[in-house]
Amino acid sequence: MFKFARVNNVVFTVIICNIVVLTSAFADDNANNSIKNRKLDNNINEFMKNDANHDGLVSLEEVRAMIKKQNPASPDFMINLLADKVMNSFDADKNGFISKVEAAIALSKEMNNLSCTKCK
Repeated sequence: MFKFARVNNVVFTVIICNIVVLTSAFADDNANNSIKNRKLDNNINEFMKNDANHDGLVSLEEVRAMIKKQNPASPDFMINLLADKVMNSFDADKNGFISKVEAAIALSKEMNNLSCTKCK
């Protein structure tokens, strides 16, 4: 009977330890997701600051201005090429404007691609 009780204590202790480890892992995942979400929110807000006329949409001209501001020495053809690439990647409904939702989706994909380079 004593051995049986001892075995139950050991099993119970192992179960508690496993729960603590799993809870810790979930807490780490939640903390990492919280950090990722804050970074994503910051990136979205930074991108949407390029909405010069404050209509809630970023146009091709506003994307060009953003790229020119970040790369003032770049020739216009390069700025236009990069702006077209951004529009093709971000403007999901192809209406010529990037909404906050479209920016969020595109930036989230980019962040996942960057953080998962070891997956490839």
